[in-house]
Amino acid sequence: MPHLREETLNSHLALLLDRHEGISATAQCRSSTGAIDLTIVHGSAVAPVPIFIEAKIGDTPAKRRQAARQARLRLGAQPRSLAFGLCYPLHLRDGSVSAQATQDTLSGSTIAFARVKWYGNHLTWREGSVADLADSLRNPDLSRQRVADTVAYTVREAAEMLYSCGCAADLASALALPKSGKDLKAATLVAALMLSNASLLHHRLRLVPSLADVTSLETALLELESSPSMIRDAWRAALAIGFYPVFTPALAALNALSDDDAREPLRCIAENAVAVADELATLRFDHAGSLYHRLLASARYDGSFYTNNTSAVLLARLALTENTADWSDADAIANLKIIDPACGTGTLLMAAMHAICDRHERAAGSQSDSDPLHLALVEDVLYGLDINRHGVQLAACNLTLGNPRVDYRRMNLFTMRHGRQQNGTARAGSLEFLATARDRRDIASLAVPLSSTEELKAERAEPGAAPGESLTGQFDLVIMNPPFTRNDIRNRQYRREDRRLLQKREIEIAGFLSDRDPAAFRAIDQTGVRTFFSPLADVLMKKASASVASVVPTTTLTSASGSMEREFLAERFQIETIVTSHDPERISFSENTAIHESLVVARRPEHERAPTRFVSLARMPRDTHEAILLSDRINRREPLGNWGIEHLWPWARVRAGEWTAAQFFDVELAHAIHDLAALATTVLVPAGDLCRIEPEGRRIRDAFVREASPDAPWKAPILWD
Repeated sequence: MPHLREETLNSHLALLLDRHEGISATAQCRSSTGAIDLTIVHGSAVAPVPIFIEAKIGDTPAKRRQAARQARLRLGAQPRSLAFGLCYPLHLRDGSVSAQATQDTLSGSTIAFARVKWYGNHLTWREGSVADLADSLRNPDLSRQRVADTVAYTVREAAEMLYSCGCAADLASALALPKSGKDLKAATLVAALMLSNASLLHHRLRLVPSLADVTSLETALLELESSPSMIRDAWRAALAIGFYPVFTPALAALNALSDDDAREPLRCIAENAVAVADELATLRFDHAGSLYHRLLASARYDGSFYTNNTSAVLLARLALTENTADWSDADAIANLKIIDPACGTGTLLMAAMHAICDRHERAAGSQSDSDPLHLALVEDVLYGLDINRHGVQLAACNLTLGNPRVDYRRMNLFTMRHGRQQNGTARAGSLEFLATARDRRDIASLAVPLSSTEELKAERAEPGAAPGESLTGQFDLVIMNPPFTRNDIRNRQYRREDRRLLQKREIEIAGFLSDRDPAAFRAIDQTGVRTFFSPLADVLMKKASASVASVVPTTTLTSASGSMEREFLAERFQIETIVTSHDPERISFSENTAIHESLVVARRPEHERAPTRFVSLARMPRDTHEAILLSDRINRREPLGNWGIEHLWPWARVRAGEWTAAQFFDVELAHAIHDLAALATTVLVPAGDLCRIEPEGRRIRDAFVREASPDAPWKAPILWD
């Protein structure tokens, strides 16, 4: 039996992939960095983007690491490309002398493959046939990922240039960012991201007739010496007619730089914008959110973990079902109000906007003019609140980049007052609505005011140009991923005395609820800020026909400490659907966290209470296309197949705060736990009544001193860790 070489298998794989529509595959291509195993091009693409595949024979962890490492080297040489690692099963090495027999064997074999990014080591390996590989190579979500990775690569490169030229302190001052330690380096990352967003929109604005005379990015790139001043003038011209959220912070950053310091970073950013701006505008996702949270270390201080785009699409479509509104009626859609009280970079708002657009296009039966609908959604429907000013600016950028032809009169995105104020008091961001719901104070008194220069343009779409309206009791949907960082590590960006003042204010807000709404007060666990958001959603929502959709830690649904919050939610809402991931590779719906999370969709009760649908996912959706397919199955109550299983949990148990169905993939285990609990007063007794039980988890380190035994020095490390 012949011993087939890797190059031979690559050639056969290229021939098999060529048979799939839209794919052109070439094996063993020469390059300046050595031979590339396979190069894939989408034959139907106007501007084809190469996909490089690096393959190994043998599907072992070591071979997977080797394939991924070589694929990542390709990205280093061509960052605007895509790369895959691939492992053939070992049995293919002992192939047939017949080429056709080898291809047949390869076609019927299971191969392992994974898309490789230029950053991070975590890869999601798939195992499937050659046809499955072809589907992945043609997946439209690859364009999303490539564009996001390209922007991320460019921003990081530009930030390194800005930091190396000693501009970090000036940029921190211009953008009102901290000026010490790691936070100082973060200033160059924020500045580069703001410059990138402005450049992306700048290139898109060439399509706007009123800006036909504004210098294009391509023209500025041709005049490299004068490009900073040309780009600065172009952004000022665009600012004169609108687009305030994008160009205001970008100009602040650019004006803090000399032309010599700005020239090379701007060239890098502008070249990237010309390459990907048009593609980015059609992809319908938050490109900045994952980048912002991946590059910056501040998330751990305010709990602002980013909801990934796939999870956002799933949650938005579960909340905005086909029955939520008359999606064929644009006027009815314009009367909706949706808010994210912790919006970050606007990921959930973007997902809600595109879920609405998709449902409208399907219900209307034609591709109607999207500009009026987009205008109505941004000006009248979508609201976002956050304590992070740059997050709010990025949310505004995301909404603007989607349609640069529209000049918005306003955006309902507000930076909320947070921390110590000039008068010596403290404000707690969106939580202030809990303290002010009684007198329905408008948002102008709670949001950060505009500076005097910005007030001149207040009629323009500047996030933070607050309307004189109350937001309480106004919303059809509250969609959110509240911050969940513990108090002992939260708000470390503030001085110790300011943190104490802020925590005192949060205690005061909870105190307001103790008299006005005792059930809401009991739902709050003051060791963190997340539990405040359940009563907050109740305050913001309409009293009838309204919904809340939230990402929550799964322990909220199962632990004793969350029982009061569960009972509060069950009292105020019909708990409609709870989705929990039991995928061992992905248990979180947020990025940059290993916390087990669930999605909860609840609605104001209108009829007799129904059982709650618990959806247990065997695997998480890999991309937004899969998220749409999964959400449609759940909404239509179709069998989930390989996605997982669904089961109904009696309303009486939900009302009593017993939501243990989220804890187990197999509902029979949850029923068994319920049956055992029923024996607690007869056959079973708490273990603590029979013996002393010491603290668990982190509390062990608080309760004990670490002392190694002379006879067995290994005992202390084992118990400690």
